[in-house]
Amino acid sequence: VVSTQSTGTLAGPVGMATLAPHDPDYRPWYNNSDQGADYTTAHGFNYHQGPEWVWCMGFYLRAKLAAERRAGVADEPEAREFYNAVLAPHRVLITRGAYRGLAELTQGGGEFCEGSCPTQAWSIACLLELMEDLRCL
Repeated sequence: VVSTQSTGTLAGPVGMATLAPHDPDYRPWYNNSDQGADYTTAHGFNYHQGPEWVWCMGFYLRAKLAAERRAGVADEPEAREFYNAVLAPHRVLITRGAYRGLAELTQGGGEFCEGSCPTQAWSIACLLELMEDLRCL
């Protein structure tokens, strides 16, 4: 079952957070160069504690689409509008980015993350799979 809570809790503008904002360990600002004394963020400790991973968005959206297919609503105009809106920020990043790709992860709220790989194959691949699923509706 695809949780509708994910859309409002874990889903960011381009990726999925690795922890919900209400989790006490949530630290969405990843900085691998942080040499500070705060063990919750120093030395990149919070890599999986809240930054938004782009590739996860593809899997989440594919699961959502599969559930909508089973319910018979995947091809409704509202569903198509939803997917077009969700993919819009990805299109902007691809067309404006130096590498014409999608990053590994973003900071909380989809902000640029200096410590992230600027383009990663699985970030784009997971969304290409979604786009193919949408094309086949």
